[in-house]
Amino acid sequence: MTKKQIAYKKALLRRIHTAPLYKKHFSEDRALWEEFLQRYFKVRSSKDLDIASLVRLAEYLEGKASSPVAPASAQQIDYIVYLWQERATFKDMHSLLKLAQRVLKRDVKDMYSISKKEASALIAAIKNIRRRKPANNADYTPNPHAS
Repeated sequence: MTKKQIAYKKALLRRIHTAPLYKKHFSEDRALWEEFLQRYFKVRSSKDLDIASLVRLAEYLEGKASSPVAPASAQQIDYIVYLWQERATFKDMHSLLKLAQRVLKRDVKDMYSISKKEASALIAAIKNIRRRKPANNADYTPNPHAS
C-alpha cells in the first residue's frame, strides 16, 4: 500500500467509527460489531477490510447505502445461470441454490441476495464443475471391427 492509500484507509476508519449508526449501535458493544463484520465481510476487525469494503461500510453507516456489501451485478447473476445451464447435471434453480449454500457457507434464498465477492466465488466453483458425458449416448455406433 502506498502512503496515500494508508492515509485514505485511516480516514475511512475514522469516518466509520464516528458515523451515527456506529455510535448508536456498535460503539458500546464490541461483540456485536465483530458479529456484524463477520457476517458481512468475514473479518473480525474493520482494519482488516480493503479500501472498497471500507468505502461501502462507511456509506452504509452514514445512511447513503442500503446494504453494507455491494450486491452482485445483473451480469454476474446472468453469467452464473448461464454457466450452471451449461455445466450442471441437474439444471434447476433449486440445485444451483444448494450449491451456492455449500460454496458460500450461508443460507441463500435467491441469487439476488449474494454479494459481488460471493458471486465471483460461485462463478469459480461452477467453472470447476466437469461436464459429464451422458451414460446412454444416442449417437453411439458400435465399432464393427471390435471383437
